[in-house]
Amino acid sequence: MSGAAELAKLPDAPDGYRWLRYEEGKSAYLRPQGWHVKTEVEGKTASLFISQENIDKQGSFDTGLTVHIIGDVAVRAGLIASKYASAYVEELAKSKSVLERAETSAQDGYSSHTLRYRDASRPPAILVHTHVLADDTADVLRIAIFEAPESNWDSAWAHGEKILKGHVWR
Repeated sequence: MSGAAELAKLPDAPDGYRWLRYEEGKSAYLRPQGWHVKTEVEGKTASLFISQENIDKQGSFDTGLTVHIIGDVAVRAGLIASKYASAYVEELAKSKSVLERAETSAQDGYSSHTLRYRDASRPPAILVHTHVLADDTADVLRIAIFEAPESNWDSAWAHGEKILKGHVWR
């Protein structure tokens, strides 16, 4: 879904979720009730965190979503957004234990890459689902990363998938 109209009038949230409007990122996300939110803006990058744990208290989270919305990609990285997205995912895949990978080629200025991998670099092992959407026309890159401990991935991913599939942006 995309467009200012969708963002202005959101559908009813599913049971157990509420809409979170993220104006800096020109988007809205489903937030599981009881989950925490943190935002940051630095220059042309807006970041949103929706997590089970309170980042402000813990300093990090175990289960949650991180979204980075990066503007002026071509100027900052020297590559159009779709080329940068492809290189980003390729580099990430080189050093990870990849479980799933998919991509769509550029259509109407958009392309997307999805990479799911297992990261055992710190205990406990976590599973990470990364979705990168490149918008060459707007020169914007959206990176959404959902992560959770491998031991409770299935229950956590039920939330992660709903958050990612339900987001709205313009």
